[in-house]
Amino acid sequence: MDGIKPLAHLPARARIWIYQTEEALSDQDILAINRELTQFCSSWQAHGKSVVAGGAVVDSHFILLAADETVAAVTGCSIDSSVTFVKMLGERYERDFFNRTGVALRTDQGIRWVDFRSVGTDDEISSDQIVYDNTVKTVGEWRAGWLKPIGESWLARFLPSKV
Repeated sequence: MDGIKPLAHLPARARIWIYQTEEALSDQDILAINRELTQFCSSWQAHGKSVVAGGAVVDSHFILLAADETVAAVTGCSIDSSVTFVKMLGERYERDFFNRTGVALRTDQGIRWVDFRSVGTDDEISSDQIVYDNTVKTVGEWRAGWLKPIGESWLARFLPSKV
């Protein structure tokens, strides 16, 4: 179990993968998935070495999995094993964690899901709207900028140009 670290204790340079689901997970499912994440992280291997990793369900819609690669680089087969694990979670909890067309927007009412292609045509979406930017690649980027205005994210290119 010494390979497990809470996300808060992983270094900023640790790689992070974010998986999302449109339908919120129940509190019971969150507890169960967090237990399974702990088990996965405790046995995750890369090139025969234990991966120092952490994972958690965040905001009822996101599975975060992170690895400090200073001991063992996470590549090929070790990434495949994590993807297989998340796919298994999706099957078990009847959620799609691999829908890449949906983006999550933070609103006063909670999380709103939209197809990324509608960002420029939906009159309710502005450049100031807060989006969960799942393109972050490290724990440091996640801490500093997972939540950001659409105008500062990869989605900005879909916003209408101001003339």
